[in-house]
Amino acid sequence: MRRNGGPVFLVAIMAIIVLGVALRYWEVVAAALPAMVIYGLIIVMHDMNGPKLTVRRWIEPDVVRAGKIAIVTVEVTNRRGNTPGLVEIYDVLPDTVELVKGKNHRMFDLGPYESKRIKYAVRFHVQGENRLGPTRWRSLDRAAFFFDEGVAKAFTTVKVQRQVEDSRKLRLPSLSTHRPFGHTPARIKGQGSDFYGLREYVTTDSLRTINWKASARRGKLISKEFEDERLGDVVLVIDMRPASRVGEGSLNTVDAAVNGALAVAQKVLMERNRLSIVYMRKGVGWIRGITSRRRIQEIVEKADFPEELETSPISWLPWTIRNSFPTKAHVIVFTPLLDDEMERMVREVAMVGYDTLLVSPSPASTCIGLYRKPVTNAALRASRNLVLVQRKNRLLKLSKVMRVVDWNFGEALALTLKRIERQKGGVARWRMKGPPVGA
Repeated sequence: MRRNGGPVFLVAIMAIIVLGVALRYWEVVAAALPAMVIYGLIIVMHDMNGPKLTVRRWIEPDVVRAGKIAIVTVEVTNRRGNTPGLVEIYDVLPDTVELVKGKNHRMFDLGPYESKRIKYAVRFHVQGENRLGPTRWRSLDRAAFFFDEGVAKAFTTVKVQRQVEDSRKLRLPSLSTHRPFGHTPARIKGQGSDFYGLREYVTTDSLRTINWKASARRGKLISKEFEDERLGDVVLVIDMRPASRVGEGSLNTVDAAVNGALAVAQKVLMERNRLSIVYMRKGVGWIRGITSRRRIQEIVEKADFPEELETSPISWLPWTIRNSFPTKAHVIVFTPLLDDEMERMVREVAMVGYDTLLVSPSPASTCIGLYRKPVTNAALRASRNLVLVQRKNRLLKLSKVMRVVDWNFGEALALTLKRIERQKGGVARWRMKGPPVGA
């Protein structure tokens, strides 16, 4: 859209000339005539077609994770041979995108067929599809008489994936003394692929099991035996209820619980275990029999769990686990533990006989400003401290019946587990120091 600031200047000059003629001040009339000439030259020299600007935008890296920084580059090109003068560019960002570094609003000179770029860093907090754009522009001629403005409908859709902990360095400690976590050789004869020992050949043995070198040494047929590969059952319980969310954007306790759980899921599948996921949101839903990491990657890319599988009330969590999974399964619970109902359900699961590990993302983590900022309101400060004390009390009580990890998710989960194992020497049970608060 073209706008013209010249008429105001023209009206002012005409008023001066009329006033000078009426008052017979010929000096004023003579002084206004050059301004009229300059205005006419500006009109003749100005390109009335205006500039033709094209905008192109791209984002680095190609795969954007929630909570991570991405670099946005906007390239503006003048497609005509004119000189638009001063160009103002404003790249529109949605409310869910945080501007971290640089500016998405810039002014610069743009010559004929010239291109210029602006760069800035953003952080995406909402998973799924985020739309950047459009880009608004305004050009102003050097005399500041005419300016054009428009909107370049250059939209960029960014698919933001969930930020998952690195599972390669994740080392989960054992949940019990006699049955450590992960893929464990059973040392029992079976149809596996790992060598177990030698024995004399029997008629039911396959010819492929004969060890010909040992048979030649002993003068009789010797067969090889292999270990039976036993897979463990691992159940991940994820607390995704709105009441458990503390924090803003992607830095909150619910997203931290999901990210940590998916990292553990990848580690479990790397160890060739059977995996099931139980999640709580509006109800209790579960995904059973996951044996491929591709299925976990699909969950990461979709950034959500299916709501149609939530068929049971939340209070039925212990019943769901007890009636759906064997008691020899390992249960790993991810929850910030902000309410007594969750403590009761986790305790019931452990009391049935499941080896249980509780990983609790702390609302007082260093990456959440809500519980770190000083509070001047006495009532608000007291309520905040009460929430933290009650949570610590729940963790202390549950540490008597299961392994408890208070996770400051400002750091990687692998570092937290490694520190606990190093401090405790890798013992089977880890308990928090001190008696329960209020006991």
